[in-house]
Amino acid sequence: EALRQGDWPAVLRLFEADRDALVRKARDEVSRGAVFHRIRVVEEPLTPYVQWELHWLRLSAECGHSVRVLPASAVAAAE
Repeated sequence: EALRQGDWPAVLRLFEADRDALVRKARDEVSRGAVFHRIRVVEEPLTPYVQWELHWLRLSAECGHSVRVLPASAVAAAE
């Protein structure tokens, strides 16, 4: 809802409120030997949704999740 309304400060506050849960989830996955890698391929110009998702992915990576973001040009030959 915050994204839909364009309220970026609220979006970022909501993300930050989930930080502890993301850290716990990452630690739990490591302790269980679960391996999950997220790769997001992006093109410019970035839409508001992709900007929102990139903020979320950055936070996820800071919390211990394996996240990589690639420009579309990096994988164009594989399409």
